[in-house]
Amino acid sequence: MNKLISFQTLLLLLLLPLSLLAQGRDLRGKVVGNIQVIIHHAGAEETNTRSLVNRLQTKVGEPFSQLDFDEDLKLLSEEYDRIEPAVDLYGDEVRITLDLWPRPTISEIVWVGNQKIRKKSLDRALGIRAGTPFDRHEFNAAFNKVKALFIKKGYFEARLTYKAIPLPETNEVEIRVDIEEGRSGHIRKIRFKGFTPKEELEVLKLIQTQKYSFIASWATGHGHYQEEAVEQDRFIVLNYLHNLGYADARVQMEMADLPNQTRNQLIRDKGITVTFIADKGPLYRFGKISFYGECLLIKEEDLRRLSIAKENAIFSPEALRDTLKVITDAYGAKGYIDAIVDYELHLVPNAAVYDLDFTVKACEQYRVGVVRVFGNTRTEQRVILNETSIIPGEVFDIRRLQHTEELLRNLGYFDCVNVYAVKPRGPLVPDESLEVAKYRDVYIEVKECSTGTIGLQMGFSTQDNAYIGFELAENNFNYRGIPNIFRNGPQSLRGGGERAKLNINFGKKQTATILSWSKPYFNDTRWAIGFDIERTTSKRQSRDYQIDGLGFKANALYPLNPYVTFGYHYRLKYNNVKLFKPPSELPAKLVLEAQSHGAVSAVGASVVYDSVDFCHTRGLYSLLETEYAGVLGDFKFLRASYLNHYYHPLFKIGTLKFKAEFRLIQPIWDQEASLIPLGERFFLGGET
Repeated sequence: MNKLISFQTLLLLLLLPLSLLAQGRDLRGKVVGNIQVIIHHAGAEETNTRSLVNRLQTKVGEPFSQLDFDEDLKLLSEEYDRIEPAVDLYGDEVRITLDLWPRPTISEIVWVGNQKIRKKSLDRALGIRAGTPFDRHEFNAAFNKVKALFIKKGYFEARLTYKAIPLPETNEVEIRVDIEEGRSGHIRKIRFKGFTPKEELEVLKLIQTQKYSFIASWATGHGHYQEEAVEQDRFIVLNYLHNLGYADARVQMEMADLPNQTRNQLIRDKGITVTFIADKGPLYRFGKISFYGECLLIKEEDLRRLSIAKENAIFSPEALRDTLKVITDAYGAKGYIDAIVDYELHLVPNAAVYDLDFTVKACEQYRVGVVRVFGNTRTEQRVILNETSIIPGEVFDIRRLQHTEELLRNLGYFDCVNVYAVKPRGPLVPDESLEVAKYRDVYIEVKECSTGTIGLQMGFSTQDNAYIGFELAENNFNYRGIPNIFRNGPQSLRGGGERAKLNINFGKKQTATILSWSKPYFNDTRWAIGFDIERTTSKRQSRDYQIDGLGFKANALYPLNPYVTFGYHYRLKYNNVKLFKPPSELPAKLVLEAQSHGAVSAVGASVVYDSVDFCHTRGLYSLLETEYAGVLGDFKFLRASYLNHYYHPLFKIGTLKFKAEFRLIQPIWDQEASLIPLGERFFLGGET
């Protein structure tokens, strides 16, 4: 830990050279004749002072240096509580005396006045124990953590002070901490005055202030009064009322003790009630809305249609901000990326109405120049450019700039992404050129992050009983780096924009090993290719047999739009059934079906609709897939699947998932249904 130099030592460093000059003693070139160290502490040994002298830059027999001596004093100030140096000149010799007082030792830490928080918790928060040296700067930093503990526990009025009491005839101090806990900051009730019931419900969803829960607040930290958070909530509520049209609204906060009238013994304090008081004032509306500009390149009727703020609608600052953005984006989509949109409000006399004037300055229309990428040390530039929707030479569209930034963020390769337009520069692009003046380059700045993950999962289900799983994944894999792995290490396997994953699951009823790899933008096209290799052993269907499978699946996908993807696949899988009992002890039908092992060779096509968000909290995933088996394989059948997963958020940390699936398998040609492999079938009541 870096330790601050005490004010006393700093003053010494400043005044000592001035003192020597005032006495007319120029010590430059004088030899150090003696260094005496006196440690004012009982039990200090001569060996201690000798080792201390050896550590100093100022040496006996060498010329005296003021700079070296200053550094020595700084060094000593980090270890000693008090330093008094004396420098004297005897003839041609410099004699130095250093009086040192070691930092006192903490004999005891006494807590006085704490009633709600135990001494053990305070000691743990402080982190400094009796018997350690007393460093005031270090102790102050630790003492602030104790103050923060009281705030976290809800004692917002807590006052803490401490005294370091020196003990006579010893180099020890007793730390006495005086505590005034004040009122408890547990929020038992949140009340509203001047709000409708609907507004109260909406405000409760917006604010951070929440009621205290004896069961949950110790973990979540909610329900404790914090002045900064409550003040921030006041501004949130004020902004909410402004957006409802109450432009003159004022919000005040009141806090009062709540009498404890409950019989619940778990509540040990009265707590407080927080009241939001609203003085709404009149309800304002938008009046006449006008558009002005040197050249309104977008028709006024189109601007009115785009505007979020409408005539005679309830006044809302948020609607104003959204309208500015919408109009700016509309001009930016036509290449006018420097367009300036501003507004001015005019209060109609004797009416709660604001007339609104928008002013648009369109400037120049630009085209996309050069796209440059910065900050990528591992990820290949082509991987980043494949995710951009910006094409050099086209008319600039500011929406594509924003879309590119969103796409790059969603990759998960970068901690930070910034995409912006700049004026072209460089020796090949003179600024004075008339043609260049109509172009703007695009800079893509990224800051890479870790893209590899290691996962371990354990659980229990009725299908698998107890199971454990291991996952190793790299979301920015590069297969071209495999030959260089021994020379450059694991870093050579990153940067190609590919996905690679190894999944190993061990369970009582099933064991599976799956290796997956996929490559988006294959050969810089929109096609994505990939494969899966799996080895499975399953006893899910019955206790009488085990199905062993070894499979390979290759696929190619093409996105039709941001939500719909079309794809082909080829699947090759070998199934084998192992019986656990002699055939004579099993049903004859099962013995016959167990002999239907062999290779399934199939081709298929699929269409996927996927609007699920990145965190899987809302949206629909729908898959329609068909497959024909009989391409050089041992079995012939048709297979179809229609799978649907719908995600709906219930609250901040909860999501409801609906699942509806339809699957069909139909033997064709001369294939007998009883001889279709057990590993390909669907079982009533089973997983599929």
